[in-house]
Amino acid sequence: MDSRAAERSSKREPIETSVARGPTRRDGGGAVTSQHHGFEPRRPCRIELKDVSVRYGTKRAIRDVSFVAPAGRITAVIGPSGSGRSTLLSATNRLTDAVGRCRTGGAVLIDDVDVLQTEVDLGRLRGRIGLVVRRPAPVGVTVRRYLELALREHDVVEAEAVRRRIADALRLTDLSVELRDRLDRPVSELSPAALLLLALSRALVAEPAALLIDEPTLGIDRAGTERIERVLTALAGSMTIILAPHDPAQAKRIADRVVLLWPVDGVGCVMDEADTHEFFAKSRQAETAAFVSGGAG
Repeated sequence: MDSRAAERSSKREPIETSVARGPTRRDGGGAVTSQHHGFEPRRPCRIELKDVSVRYGTKRAIRDVSFVAPAGRITAVIGPSGSGRSTLLSATNRLTDAVGRCRTGGAVLIDDVDVLQTEVDLGRLRGRIGLVVRRPAPVGVTVRRYLELALREHDVVEAEAVRRRIADALRLTDLSVELRDRLDRPVSELSPAALLLLALSRALVAEPAALLIDEPTLGIDRAGTERIERVLTALAGSMTIILAPHDPAQAKRIADRVVLLWPVDGVGCVMDEADTHEFFAKSRQAETAAFVSGGAG
């Protein structure tokens, strides 16, 4: 293990301890610490994909994708444009169900329960496995309303519960100070980094066991990227994260495990996977070496 990976692992709480102690916060000096504020995250779940394939009409997007995202860790799914990373995230919490003529096969096991084959409440599934994607800022919607609407989707309407969950989610995403006494400002006034963190907060109000995050720092400056990465690293001890970064260097910085999707005849397939240090130190596939060095994709 290299020094960066060792430092990342040493800073992460053991899963049991992190869940028991509750959420993380940033102290006055910028360090990440753990403090209980009434937020009781569900136990982080293990996610396993087995031979997952997605087809839109006659076009296949991904084929026979299999890998495990360990509980309480960050798994990065990298790959060139067209490799199916976004489709993979959507299929994991069955958002692809809403797409016409879309068919998903294989198995997605959440703690050994196949959510593709089992009758599940999709609202509860998407609360437990939150999906965070970049969308334009909603016009005319305040920060408070943006988060309250998410809570309403999960049937949380009691005033004190709403207040607590919003406060805890903003604390977890490093937005508490920035948005203190400013919850009624329009979402559209936030910086790109703060907007992404707010989208993350919107998923966190459901108290998820896992987060699926698509290209979180695309178009965000270096300072904003570093801020988002600190938040994700702090969250990882208390929930499972599957991340689809636009830049493989981000996977090297914050992920525990890396999966490479590669388009083979236009269909995304798993080309390589390994723990982060091994993945970048020993490129076992030509496609891996080319992609991580910037020579492909």
